[in-house]
Amino acid sequence: MLRLLFASIFILLSACSSLPSGQPQDWQWQLTGRAVFQSPEQRDSANILWQSAPGRDSVQLSGPFGQGAVRLIADGDGASLWSDGELRASDSSIEALLSQQLNWRVPVEQLREWVRGNGASDDAATLSERQFEQDGWRVAQSKFNADGLPRKVVIERPPYKLTLLIAKWTP
Repeated sequence: MLRLLFASIFILLSACSSLPSGQPQDWQWQLTGRAVFQSPEQRDSANILWQSAPGRDSVQLSGPFGQGAVRLIADGDGASLWSDGELRASDSSIEALLSQQLNWRVPVEQLREWVRGNGASDDAATLSERQFEQDGWRVAQSKFNADGLPRKVVIERPPYKLTLLIAKWTP
């Protein structure tokens, strides 16, 4: 049922994939690649473009050939989901929108650090060769590029698992 809902959302949103323009281009970093989310009810994958700067993030998810493109934009005022140049939903965070709209349970705030190869900075986590646990999530960072940034990040807290396969980093 949830898989059908996910497919329906992307079909409804795929008529054309124009997204909001005029977003600032002074991103601190961005990554492109593939995201695979798994739970007992679903297995979904999407192309991902994540741009991040202090106080704002833009995450674009799309299917093959850009079909079903959605962009999640977050700043100090909350988060919004855009498709076809129109606002489709808003909430307090990208994490909340991913949960509501795609049924993806992902700790986006922590993931921002984990994708950059950072581990936990406090006693709540144990670090062991780029594998650690933080806030109940097991994190594995691997296949590092020349700049020391991971090309693969897997986060898991059963029954949820997200794998990011990062094709390109732009500092």
